Amino acid sequence: MAMSTLESLPNEILINIFEKYINGVDIIIAFIDQQNQRFNGLIMQCRHHNFNFVNCQKDCFHYCINFLPNYIGKIKKLVLSDHNTPGQISTFLLRFPLLHNFRNIHRLSINFNAETVSWIRIRNALRSLSTTNIHTLIINVIHMERPSRLNYINYDMFDLQSIKRIDLLSDISYDDWGLLPTLFSKIEHLTSIRMSCDFQYLCSILQNAFHLKYLNVRLDSSSLSRFFKPYQHTNDSIISIPVLHTFLLSFQSTDPTTFEKLAYYLRRMPALRRLDIKAHGALLDANAWEALLQTSLPQLTHFRLKTTTSCINNIELENILASFETPFWITKDNFYLIVTKHKYLDTKTLHSYKLQVDNEDEFNQPVIQWWIVPFRNRLDDIPTSDIISFGISGVVRSLSQYYYFNNIEHLVIYDMNEGFSNWILKYINYSQIKYLDISYIDKESNIIALLLLQLKNIISLRIDYQHLVTYKNVYLENNHCMKYLDISVNKHNFNEEDIMMIAQLFPRIEHLIINTNMLENVPLLENYIPHLCSLTSNIIDESFRRYKSYERRLWVDNLRQKFQVSFEFAIDNGMTIWIDQAALNESYWQNK
Repeated sequence: MAMSTLESLPNEILINIFEKYINGVDIIIAFIDQQNQRFNGLIMQCRHHNFNFVNCQKDCFHYCINFLPNYIGKIKKLVLSDHNTPGQISTFLLRFPLLHNFRNIHRLSINFNAETVSWIRIRNALRSLSTTNIHTLIINVIHMERPSRLNYINYDMFDLQSIKRIDLLSDISYDDWGLLPTLFSKIEHLTSIRMSCDFQYLCSILQNAFHLKYLNVRLDSSSLSRFFKPYQHTNDSIISIPVLHTFLLSFQSTDPTTFEKLAYYLRRMPALRRLDIKAHGALLDANAWEALLQTSLPQLTHFRLKTTTSCINNIELENILASFETPFWITKDNFYLIVTKHKYLDTKTLHSYKLQVDNEDEFNQPVIQWWIVPFRNRLDDIPTSDIISFGISGVVRSLSQYYYFNNIEHLVIYDMNEGFSNWILKYINYSQIKYLDISYIDKESNIIALLLLQLKNIISLRIDYQHLVTYKNVYLENNHCMKYLDISVNKHNFNEEDIMMIAQLFPRIEHLIINTNMLENVPLLENYIPHLCSLTSNIIDESFRRYKSYERRLWVDNLRQKFQVSFEFAIDNGMTIWIDQAALNESYWQNK
C-alpha cells in the first residue's frame, strides 16, 4: 500500500490535524510563508490553535510572536515557560501586555521565575483575562520574593468569573486566604502546593466550594510570614462537601491534625471515590481507618495512605505494617498503606527539564526502599503506580520481587552491579524511563554499559564527563534522541573536540549544563549544535548560595554589567542563558 503524504490528505482531515495535533509554533515554522497556498488557506480556516512555547528556540520564538496577531483570536491553549528559556515570558508580555484579545483562550499555563519577569506584569495579564472565557489557569512560580505578591496573584485568578480549574505551584507558601472562601463556589479542580493554613481552616473554605470535584493540596501550616497569620477556624458546622470525588492531601510531619479531626471532615464528603493521604504518625491507626471506611465513604474505591521512614522509627514501622494485615484490608483490592524511604539529592539537577517548586517535599525525592501492606502474594503494580522517581542504592536483597513499577520516569543510580541491572530489567518498565542520573557512580562498569543499551527512550542524562567519554560507543550505537545533557558533576574540558563529540553523540541536544573554565569556546556551539536552546554554566561560588535576596540581586546586577549585549539569564545552580547568535557571540566568554 502506498504511503500517504500530508499533501494527499483531504482538507477536512488536515484542518483537524492542525487544530488538535500540531503545536501552533510548529505550524508557523513549517508552513507559514512556505509558498504553499493550500496549506496557508487551510490554516486560516482553522477555528482554534494551541501554542506551546516550552523549550522553544529563541529565534523561533521571536519569529512566531511576529505572526501571532494573525491567530490571537483563535488560540485555545497557550503555554509559556521561563525554564531553560529565561526572558521568554517578559518578552511575550512586553509584546502582549494584556490578554483580553485572546478572546477564545480556554487554558493558560505560565511557568515563571520571578527574578526574570515582573510580578506586576503577571498580575496585569491575569486581570485582563476577565473579558475572556478562560477555564484553566496553571501558574508555576519560583523565587517570588514576598508572599504578599503571590497572594495578589492568587486573588486575581480566583476572581475570574469563568475559571473552573486552578493549579498554583510555588516554592513559597501563600497565606492570606481571608477573601477567598466566597470565590471558591465556581471552582471544580484545584491543585495548590504549600497552602499556609491548617486542615480545619481548609475545610471551612471548602464548605463554599459547591462545585469542587478534585482537590490536591499540601498543607504548610508551620510556614508563617511577617505579613499574615494563619487562619484558625473553630466552627464545626460544615454540612457537606457534596461533589468532591478526588482528594489528595499531604501533611507535614509536624502537623497537629488528629485522626478524629480528619475523620470528621471526611465523613462530609459523600461522593469521594479516591483518597490519597500523605500522613504523619498520628494518622496511621489501622483500626481507626477500618472503622471509618466501614461506616462512611460508601463510594470510595481507591485509598492510599502514605508515609516515609522519617516519620516513624523501625519499631513503629513493624507494628504499623502488621496492623494493616487484617481480613478487612486484604479484601479491599485497591486499599494500601505505603511506606517509602527516600534519598535526598539536588532536585534541580534531577528534574532539569522543568522548574522545581516543591524541593522540600520528601515524596519528590527518589524512592530507595518501600514497604507495602496488605501483602497479596502476587506481582502487583497497583500500589506502585504513583512512584515515578526511583533510586538504586544498597543491596539487591532489599528489592522486592512482588511489585512491578510501571510508571518510573526518573532513575537515579547510586550503586550498580549485575543483580541490580537484572532487577531493573525485570521489575521496572524501563521503556518509560526518560530521566537518568548516573553521576554518583565512581567506577566504570560494563553493567552500566549494558543497562544504557536497554534504556532507549532517555531524553535527559546527568553523567560525569569522563564516564560520558567512556560510554560514548553505547550512545553512538543507540542513537539516542537526547534533549538534556548535564555534565557539570566535576570540572571538565570544553575544547572544540569535546563539543564535536557531544554533537556527534547527541545531535538533537537542546539543553546543555557544563562546569568548565574553558568558556572561551562557548561560541563554537553555534557551529556544531544547531538545536541548542539553552546553556547553563556553573559559575556560581559557594558564597552566592548563602546570599539573601538583596545580596543576590546585587550579585546578579554586577554580573549583568559584564555583558555587552542585553539579554535575560537565570541564576540558580548556574547561569542559564536562552541561546541565540548574540548570546553566543558575547565578549564575556572571551574574558573569562
